[in-house]
Amino acid sequence: MIREKSFEKIYVKLLAELKKQKIVGVRGFETKELINTQFELKDPFDCTLDDSKDYKYWKYIVKEILVFLSGTLDASEFIKISSFWNKCKDDFGKINSNYGYLVFHKKTPQNISQFEWVSNNLKNDMFSRQAIINLNSIEHKYKDNNDLVCTIFLQFIIRDNKIDMYGFMRSNDLIFGLRYDIVFFCFIQIMMWISLKNKYKDLRLGSYYHYATSLHIYSQHFKLLSNKPQ
Repeated sequence: MIREKSFEKIYVKLLAELKKQKIVGVRGFETKELINTQFELKDPFDCTLDDSKDYKYWKYIVKEILVFLSGTLDASEFIKISSFWNKCKDDFGKINSNYGYLVFHKKTPQNISQFEWVSNNLKNDMFSRQAIINLNSIEHKYKDNNDLVCTIFLQFIIRDNKIDMYGFMRSNDLIFGLRYDIVFFCFIQIMMWISLKNKYKDLRLGSYYHYATSLHIYSQHFKLLSNKPQ
């Protein structure tokens, strides 16, 4: 498992590992892939790349977070950010992978969000193993779904007076996915930590742990397989 304080260092190591992999064909596309990738980000506040001059990177992060938090599933709002989302929409012009909707807007049977449910669960039991936010669900399993949610679930664990979060993904594109996903995931972890501070005043923010069954990069991004992130 890769263990680093900053995502920048993790990103560089992942690029280096992908560079070593052979090129394989997946659904007609050339790709390099790592199976069963795991890493620990020790400081969830340090979840972005260091290149502050990359305007497009930061612009996309801000706009995606705002769309996520709005809770919209309207594909047209996502396509305004990037044409990438056009291929993800369903026949009804809907996007499934709005993590903000799934975490903060979609209601449980108790008519609260999954975020609220997890926060309440941990307030009731500091050592709970039930503090899970499900992102990929049975409703996404339909024929010709262009947007089968890549993240299976997020789990929160409090041990040694710190809150860690674990993210499990079935599939993770390093360029189009991970370097943006991790920012929102760490945002969720930090928000959960803040929501629990009134109950547990000495609670510390722990690590973010990431698990991806398939972490990959496609041929149009092979040029990035160097020691310096771009």
